[in-house]
This record gives sequence, C-alpha cells and structure tokens, in this order.
Amino acid sequence: MAAVFDADGKQVEEIKLSVERFGLAPDINLLHLAVRAEQAARRRGSASTKTRGEISGSTAKLYRQKGTGRARAGSVKSPTRSGGGTAFGPKPRSYEMKLNRKAARRALDMALSDRAEGGDIYVARGLDLEAPSTAIVNDLLIALDIAAPVLVVTDDEPVVAKSVRNLSYAETGEIGRLSVEQVLRNRSIVVTEKAFSVLTGASQ
Repeated sequence: MAAVFDADGKQVEEIKLSVERFGLAPDINLLHLAVRAEQAARRRGSASTKTRGEISGSTAKLYRQKGTGRARAGSVKSPTRSGGGTAFGPKPRSYEMKLNRKAARRALDMALSDRAEGGDIYVARGLDLEAPSTAIVNDLLIALDIAAPVLVVTDDEPVVAKSVRNLSYAETGEIGRLSVEQVLRNRSIVVTEKAFSVLTGASQ
C-alpha cells in the first residue's frame, strides 16, 4: 500500500500497489550488478598517461654500455627514471558494463519493492506549484514525518524539481531516468501524482 497525501501533508487515502512491480523479492546480486553498472556508466574514462614512446626527450644512449661501473642504460625516457614514461598507466577507455534491459528493469522493480515493503512510498497529490518554492516542499516533507533522505520522483515537473534541489536531505529523480542507486540511497520515496500514474502505468 502507498499512502496518498494532499499538499498540506494530510493523508487522504491509500492506494494498493501492483504485486508485479512492487512485490518482488530482492536479489542482492542483481541489485549490486545494477548499481555497479550505473556507477560505471557515469565514469568519464578520460584518465591518460604518457608511455616512454610519447615522452619528449633524446633517444641517444645515456653513456657507453661497458666500463662505467653503472647499470646499463639506453634511454632517458625509461619508466624507471624520473621524468620517464609510465609503464602500464591508464589510457582513455569506456568503463561501461553490459546489463540487459530486462535485468535493469527488474532490478529497479526490486528496489521499489523493497521500499514498498517497508511502507516508504508516498504519493503527493495536488503538488502544483506556480513557481519554485523550497519552503512549501520543505513544509510538506516535514508534515509527512518520513525518514530521510528523501527521493522526490517527478514527471516533467521542473518547478517541483527546482523546489527540492536546495534541500540537504532530499533529491529529485525523473521517472523516465530513475536509477536503482537513487532508490536504494534514499529511505523514503515521494512520488508526485503525475509521476505515479506513469509508474503504475508502466507496470501494466
């Protein structure tokens, strides 16, 4: 069940959640893989070091091979020398991990199911703001008396999103780009009525 609250933070009804999307048993391995894939996809992969072939410097042998009493040396650009190239250093690459779409969708449903099982999914009805107002959203979340941190899920509602972004204990997530990491990172999930219709409609 999900409690429905009005703009004043008063509960008006309860909505039964679908078992198909909000009644799945968690698979720790799949959830871990999904979070890792999401984090890896955000990595820029732009770290780069120069090899000995890319370092500027003379190619002349430093000194003769024999007779000096020192170890033989051929290049000033050797990785063993200060200012030389880096051996096996990072190069630009993609950190992306493959995760099937069905698996990603199921992992998100599992994360939502976990929050639903604890009764931590709430629906905000009538949250129609004409202009961004952090105070109004803050008063609403305080009136709900729910556990922080809080994830506010919206559906193309920039005014609501802007009203949340200055709250230290809350963050926003667009329904179409909701991630498993976001759901698991927050203890309570407040879904706008518009976003909730999309969320439940997608599970049909």
